[in-house]
Order: sequence, then structure tokens, then C-alpha cells
Amino acid sequence: MERNIKNQIAPSPRQYDAYLYEWTVIENGKKYIGYHTGSVDDEYNHSSEDKEFQQIFDDPSYSFIFKVMEYGSTPEMRSREHQELSNAKAASNPMYYNKTNGSPASKCILPNTKKVEELYDEITTDAFPVVRKSIEYHTEMEFHQVRDSNDGDHQDSIRDRVNDNGLDKCDPIIVFEGFLPGNKDLRVDGNHTTWGIDRSKVKDKSKVKTIIIPSERTEGWIEAEVDLLGLMLNKQDMQYKSTSLDDTVRYVRRAVKRGVGPRSPQLRRDLQLVGVTLHDINSAMNTVAKEVKDNQPISTANWIDWKSDPYTGKLKTKITNYTDEETCCMKMSSAAFRLGKLQEEMRAKDKKKMLVLLYHPNETSRKKWETNGLNNIVKTIEYAVRDELKITIQEIPYKVDDARMNDFK
Repeated sequence: MERNIKNQIAPSPRQYDAYLYEWTVIENGKKYIGYHTGSVDDEYNHSSEDKEFQQIFDDPSYSFIFKVMEYGSTPEMRSREHQELSNAKAASNPMYYNKTNGSPASKCILPNTKKVEELYDEITTDAFPVVRKSIEYHTEMEFHQVRDSNDGDHQDSIRDRVNDNGLDKCDPIIVFEGFLPGNKDLRVDGNHTTWGIDRSKVKDKSKVKTIIIPSERTEGWIEAEVDLLGLMLNKQDMQYKSTSLDDTVRYVRRAVKRGVGPRSPQLRRDLQLVGVTLHDINSAMNTVAKEVKDNQPISTANWIDWKSDPYTGKLKTKITNYTDEETCCMKMSSAAFRLGKLQEEMRAKDKKKMLVLLYHPNETSRKKWETNGLNNIVKTIEYAVRDELKITIQEIPYKVDDARMNDFK
């Protein structure tokens, strides 16, 4: 039987396992959404159990629009089907033939972009009151890290602006009330602002601008949605904030670890939505797709900038703890190792032992150090340092899975 069908089929990738589709009955505007594992060109039409739709579909007097929305893995298309149906409230919507809203795949966890956008719009249009909280409330709070790393220079620039202009020029810090186990609050945006204010010289830090999202507003939210909101609140077109290529790569990696394809259409849409350039999107997706293809481990660890908070305080504590009557302790960058500076410190403090806590400011410096830096320094120490003096170099972590990091070895 021939049907009057107007096809709207999105261009397909070279390989795909499944696709998301939508049928629209032109005469009444009603829709049916589903996904199918297989090819667009096979003999499959739909899997609707609605009798009205089945009858209409078999009636040649009706006309249809058949739309293929996107392609991907079966789990991802199942999760996308659930999103589309949930957003339309299809199960209770008279304009849909779907009897349920489906269910997401456990092996592919996607953020509900529409839900995240709605909360973002509320935050940025003053739907929630701005309250004043002490800086201690924020520095002692658990926080979510969407960036690849904290940036000490960015924290310092905020510190300087606070010193010049006071607290009122700062953006409000965004907190999810009671979001964590034990009814603990979670900071979802404003990490650099928090530590910049903490570093500042303003006398009264008890009135930091804060937006607290009520717990009932974020009930049912998942980590993927917190990630997306964090990127939205750091849109590239916002003053003083940007999403770097490293941040984008980490975001794609986190999505892949949740079962999303590295070139997922939704992933691309979400990154475009938050202002990431097409160049950076393609670069990040290609990087992670190659890691997947080569079966490389997918790392979502944060790079540690040891000049940034909260790490500077932890490093100072370590230096204090390692210092004793015989030993002095210093931090030093692998990109700027200065033997003379160590010797000066030992002479000034009249110590015969030095422990160097060596940190890597970036991946390039780390690789250079691994290739020849350490060997060259060891040879120099053996040649230039007197026998009674002992210099020990201890590399400290450069990446951490939990950005909050309670301690390090």
C-alpha cells in the first residue's frame, strides 16, 4: 500500500546503530515519537500500540511527515526518545499517540537540556532572591567542578577587582540547597569568585552575594545536568568567564564515561548552546573519539593548579609539616627549577636537608621534566652540592579525580 509521506530525514553518519524518529499526521497534527535499532532504509515503520494511530497509518487517505531527528547508539537513542517524550509530556498530551514517556537507558545518561535551560533562565532573570552569606559559608562548602582546573591567575584577578570595587561588583555564587547526602549544600557556580574574595583584603566578607536554589527545585537532578548548568553559567560570551578547550575535552570525556558517544548530536548541540566554538567542539570530539577508538583510558581528572585555592592552603600545610630542625621544605615548579634558590634557602635557614615539593604547571612542563629534566637536575645536584648537604625532590600530584582533594602524598 502506498502512503502519502513527506520525508524529513537528517543526514546520517557513515555508521550508526539506531535512529530517533517522529511521525506526524498532517490532517490532525498528532505525533508519534520512537527509536529503532537498524537502518532508516529497512522495512520498519513504527512500534506504536495506539489503535487510532494504527488505523490511520493503514488508511491511504491520510498524509504523514516522517522525520528522522538524529542517529547514534541504541542506548543513546532510547534516552533521547525519553527526553523528547518527557519534555512534551506525551503520555498525557492529547496531541501524541505515545502511551508512555518511555524510559532512559541505564547505559547512556544524558542531561535534559530543556530542564537545565529553564533553571538557567530563572537564575539569570532574577527569579531567585540574592541573599548575603559569609565567605566561610562558601569556602567550607562542597563544590562542583566543571572546569578542567582551578586557575590561580583568574582567582587573583577577581581578588584585585574585589579590592578595588568591593563585593557588590561580583556575580552571585550559585548554591543548590540540600543537594548532597546529609542534606548538605553544593556550590555549582562561583568557585573562582569564592576563592578570589577569600584572597582579597576587604574587611567585611560576611555579605557575599549568593543565590540559593531551593532543594525542591532541583529534585531528581543528575550529575550530567549539574555539569551542563555549570557550563551554561560560564558561557563564553559572559564577562570574565570562558570555557577553554581543556574544559570542553573534559566535558566530552565525562559524557563518554556516562555512555554517550564522543560525537553525539546532543553533545554537540549542548556545547554550541553554551557558546563553545565549532573549532573547539570538533577538536574535543576528535580527541576523545580517538581515545575511544584506541581503547585508551578516559580520564576526567582535574588538572591541579597549585597556585590556586583550595590547593595553596593544602600545600602550605604540607610545607609546614615537612619542616623540622634539620630539614627545610620548599615548593618549586618543574618549569622553573632553580638549584641556586634551594641552596640560598638552606644557607639562610642553616639547614643541611632540603625537601623540594615539585609541581607541574602544565602538561608540557610535566612531559619535559619526565623526558630529561629530572636526570639533568640529579646530575647537577651530584656535581654542585656538597656531600654534607642533601636535596630530595618529591613530585606532588598534578591531577586529581576529586577537585576538593582532602590531602595528598
